[in-house]
Amino acid sequence: MITVVDGDDRDTDVDLEALAAGVIRDLGTAHGRHQPRVHRAVPKALAMRADGVAFAAIGRAVGFDPRTVRRWCAVAERIEPGFAPPRRREAPLSFRPAEGMTEELESMAFQTGVPAADLLRKFTAAGLAMEVPETVPTAPAAVLDPDVVELLCAIRNALGEQSLEARAQGNNVNQLTKFVHTYRELPVSITETIAALATVVEGWSRALDRMADAVTAVAP
Repeated sequence: MITVVDGDDRDTDVDLEALAAGVIRDLGTAHGRHQPRVHRAVPKALAMRADGVAFAAIGRAVGFDPRTVRRWCAVAERIEPGFAPPRRREAPLSFRPAEGMTEELESMAFQTGVPAADLLRKFTAAGLAMEVPETVPTAPAAVLDPDVVELLCAIRNALGEQSLEARAQGNNVNQLTKFVHTYRELPVSITETIAALATVVEGWSRALDRMADAVTAVAP
């Protein structure tokens, strides 16, 4: 059995306490003085995020909306680009080699001085990059019923109209955001509500784009 493990954890030397203070200071500059519980929650939230904890779990732990936690982390990453959750290791890839393959791989590793695992990764990458030979027949293109094509076209047109509406709403939210940043004496809750609204509109727009791409892939 041959097993290849890929992916490395990313270690960063970030002073989380100093970073949390910077985040609180940045948020305070934009939105006014924060409540004491924000000062307690931000350091804990950043520490949990640095350990790879999901925003929803962090929100439950510190008693804030996950979208607020996400905004804190975005500010932290802007202040300190090295702040980011560790990348998770990919699951090991295992397979049972054909007879004699292991010996050949070990012999090649000995001769070249390159570890067997690195050779296997190289060969796998090269194989995945190979073009499909012309002799391999391709599957015939599917022929859709005309009624289905007409229906898909109608759906695509409707999605296009919704996408325009989503962009218009996104512009409205941007205007509200600019207004709030201009009048910083407004309550923090208004800023958080608008930020949440912006997230919803952005998600709506992306979902529409994905659906339109899916329809276009079936009926160009």
